[in-house]
Amino acid sequence: MKIFYKLSLCVLIFPHESQMLAEEKTSQPNPTEIFGAEPNPTGDPIGGGDGYGRVVVKRDFYVRTLDELMAALKKAKAGQVVYVDDDAVIDMRPDLKTTGHSNIVIQGGVTLASGRGKDGSAGGMLFTWEIHTDPLFVTGGERIRVTGLRLSGPDPERRMLWLPKGKTLLSSLDTARAIEGAHPSLEIDNCELLGWGHSAIYLGPKAVDAHIHHNNIHHNYREGKGHGIFLYEAGNAVIEANRFNWCRHAIAGSGGPGTSCEVRYNLFMDWATGHSFNMQGGRDRDDGTDIAGDWFKIHHNTFRAEFPSIVLRGRPAKETEIHHNWFVRHREQKEAVRFWLATGKYEEHWLREPPTNVKIKDNHWGRTPPRGAPPLNTHLVPPIPAAGADPESKETFGAESNPTGDPIGGGPGYSRHVSHRDFVVRTLEELLEALKKAKAGQVVYVDDDARIDLSPLAKPEGRQDISIPGGVTLASGRGKGDSEGGMLFCKVLQNCTMLIPAGKGVRLTGLRMFGPDPERRTDQLWRWGQKDEYYKVPTCDAVRCSQPEFEVDNCEFMGWSHSAMYLMKGAERARIHHCYFHHNQRYGLGYGVCLNESEALIEANLFNWNRHAIAATGAPGTRYEARYNVVLDWSNNHSFDMHGGIDRGDGTEIAGKWVKIHHNTFRSQDNAVVIRGRPTEAAEIHHNWFIRGRHVSDTVRFWLKSVPDNATISDNLLGRSRKRVP
Repeated sequence: MKIFYKLSLCVLIFPHESQMLAEEKTSQPNPTEIFGAEPNPTGDPIGGGDGYGRVVVKRDFYVRTLDELMAALKKAKAGQVVYVDDDAVIDMRPDLKTTGHSNIVIQGGVTLASGRGKDGSAGGMLFTWEIHTDPLFVTGGERIRVTGLRLSGPDPERRMLWLPKGKTLLSSLDTARAIEGAHPSLEIDNCELLGWGHSAIYLGPKAVDAHIHHNNIHHNYREGKGHGIFLYEAGNAVIEANRFNWCRHAIAGSGGPGTSCEVRYNLFMDWATGHSFNMQGGRDRDDGTDIAGDWFKIHHNTFRAEFPSIVLRGRPAKETEIHHNWFVRHREQKEAVRFWLATGKYEEHWLREPPTNVKIKDNHWGRTPPRGAPPLNTHLVPPIPAAGADPESKETFGAESNPTGDPIGGGPGYSRHVSHRDFVVRTLEELLEALKKAKAGQVVYVDDDARIDLSPLAKPEGRQDISIPGGVTLASGRGKGDSEGGMLFCKVLQNCTMLIPAGKGVRLTGLRMFGPDPERRTDQLWRWGQKDEYYKVPTCDAVRCSQPEFEVDNCEFMGWSHSAMYLMKGAERARIHHCYFHHNQRYGLGYGVCLNESEALIEANLFNWNRHAIAATGAPGTRYEARYNVVLDWSNNHSFDMHGGIDRGDGTEIAGKWVKIHHNTFRSQDNAVVIRGRPTEAAEIHHNWFIRGRHVSDTVRFWLKSVPDNATISDNLLGRSRKRVP
């Protein structure tokens, strides 16, 4: 089992002690100056999507299938538009050549478009699961535009693949790229690009004057590669108003002759596995120089990740400017901006001071927002669409009919913050001591800036869970002012520590709980499954509860391979509400909330990047009501689940006692609801909005020959048009 311990340390990068925020420090010399990505002067939302103003309406070719797309791209001339239907989902794999490379050419002057952000559309999707797609599209001339599309690649994981002998497979795996720019004046805007092992956008030496703007670029984070945008000696690119998250490097470059760009008004979000902007130097190229590109202008960006934000691995050949950025996690320049030069092939030297031709001035440091910037939590949760009400019946549909009075997913605007504090804790020792002393009715408050590592409790000889006495509240301040909430995290997958309510009426509120395993691990687990050793890979849960009247609200859960919340027999009248569950997606497992012979109200939560947002064993007595929840776009299976007898092998068709699913919004491409048998009492599914659904039968499924007679499926909305299905 030693192998898994190594594995767990590589999965998720947590802040180093030296980077923990203590006293905050700002630098704002002039009160009229603006800092960071906001206020954004472009006139369109950062990351594009809803509200984007330059959506293409012209359509010379209108395509829905791969054959239609390929035919249109062959015929299209300069000035023409090939438009991918807003609801199209096109598998690009059949076009891959025997070499494994697609290289679909977009001719000069042609626009390839879809309608991302128009009337709530996510944009047409072009996807491939072939890992050797390198690239999918290549430019065939100048002045090409790619806009309003979703380009989903085969590689949205780090692929930390460790075999029993500790040998990594990373070097033997192919990589994938979405778009290779090989001509001047390429424009890519209002797109969503994810899952490209090498880079989502690759700009070569001839791709001068590119304009990459208002895109959502995420989950391009292959270990050792993983770039949102990569510049290979490409010059004069403007990279503007993009949103980056879950990339190893959001922007990177070879640093060779001609490499230059202006980076402005971009949001670099919280999750990365390396620094946000990386420019290689002579040591990387082994060319005997210290040159790291020509010039760079990096200004008015917001950097939220813990890693150093900007790293130049040499000296730019020309003057470089870094100004008016907001470095959220860093207190001073040396933490955020770094330079190194090399003497010899392997030795690297970090410079104490920037090169003389690099000007760093007038930036803002720390978590306190600068003038004109929104609160720190504003961009964490994507916009949630509203289904509205039927004008005749006044009935409401979907999650945005939310009557709770608090925002879906919690965070900014949440009203039920805990102000009473019997114990305030900042360290693991203080947390454990407070929970030993706390009595029913008391509050143990985790300081809003605390980051408590639970890993020391994960002992090789056995797990030491943290017990919370009955009636005690464990709290922090997520969403209060600028607070993101205190963080409890664990880096060790093997014997990962959990919270265990030890009595009735425990409440968890306002916390962030981050686990060690936010990935699917598809390749690794498939290999272990072939050896019938799948279940030897350790799993982890944030919370396990077998006590009644358990309440969890306004928390964020991420990185728990089995489930963030596991409700076992005895957990009656649980209430899980206004939380954000994401990246709990282990292949074959991966649940936001999981129930076994328990009962819960699951309300006003936000789900994304879970295998199942809600899962249940379906054992007799298992039941849940899910209402006013939003399931966002990305999952790797259906959203709400109830197992049946076939899963348990008990010879029955029983799928729990009852399930009530109403007033939820489902954006994921997969089935929304799957009930794998027959509930003993009833299944009620009504007043939901299935945004990607075309037919109820494709959206709500029972693992029976027919829908059971005690199931009611009625009054739901389908598609972006909000078609009501009685």
